[in-house]
Amino acid sequence: HFHFTSLHFTSTDGISLSAVEVCTVCSTAPPLARDAMVITQLKRVVVQFCPFRKDGKSAREFLSRCTSAKAAQSNPKCQVETKLGDIHEEPFVKIEYLNGDKELVMTAGKNCQEIVNHILDKSEGQSLQNLLKAAGLDKNKFNWKD
Repeated sequence: HFHFTSLHFTSTDGISLSAVEVCTVCSTAPPLARDAMVITQLKRVVVQFCPFRKDGKSAREFLSRCTSAKAAQSNPKCQVETKLGDIHEEPFVKIEYLNGDKELVMTAGKNCQEIVNHILDKSEGQSLQNLLKAAGLDKNKFNWKD
């Protein structure tokens, strides 16, 4: 979407930060490419699926994206693991983000792009939080200016 604008804000401590692009509609950072699997905010990924179940297709495609050269370049320290489940286990992806958050995404009934978009949405939010933190701004210590 195209709602992005530069924000200028000053913390209560007098620290000023500008030129951070944030969507004025949904308050997110500029979107990452949705056809890529950029794993910059991920510490660990575990993909489990049964090779004999049809509902494991999206998990396998997701695994392929996580192990691509582009993904590896974006975060060479991210650990990507594969576990083969048995015929009775649903496929899933376990994610551990760099900030310590953990998440379990059940992949049956989802396509690969839905899984990627879910993770990118959370990663974009974390990227913005990291920018603010690097600027010395606690989320509770700044005043927004138009």
